[in-house]
Order: sequence, then structure tokens, then C-alpha cells
Amino acid sequence: MRDEKGWITQSENTLPAAFAAVYGGATPESDKVQGGVNLAGMFANFGGDDALTEAFDEPLTMDEVLAIGGIFIIG
Repeated sequence: MRDEKGWITQSENTLPAAFAAVYGGATPESDKVQGGVNLAGMFANFGGDDALTEAFDEPLTMDEVLAIGGIFIIG
């Protein structure tokens, strides 16, 4: 889609502004802590921290989910 990957690296969000909230949650996409473990710098041979941030989806709050869903709901 638009010659881009289906995920973002670190917090490099290139989506159109209307969809920025999808990757703009309270937990940044550049987060390197998963399951309480800081994984930063542990996978240099496997794409490093860029690949690490691409591998996980960060949680969204209910308010964030509803705001994103509102983009697609016509009432």
C-alpha cells in the first residue's frame, strides 16, 4: 500500500494525518520493553532495535480504540 511496509519502524508514522492515532497511542511504537523485559540492543544480528520495534504491537486504551474506530463509523 503506497509502496510501504504494513508496519512502522520505531515511531516513524507515515500514515495520512487522519489515521495518525493508529500508531499514536499512550505507549509509543518505539517502545523496546515487552513483557516487562527491556530488549533494547539484544538483537543486533537480527535487525537491531528497528526490527524489534517492528515486531510488536503496542496496546491501546479503550479511548484510543474508540477514537480510531470513529474514523470508520458513519452515523
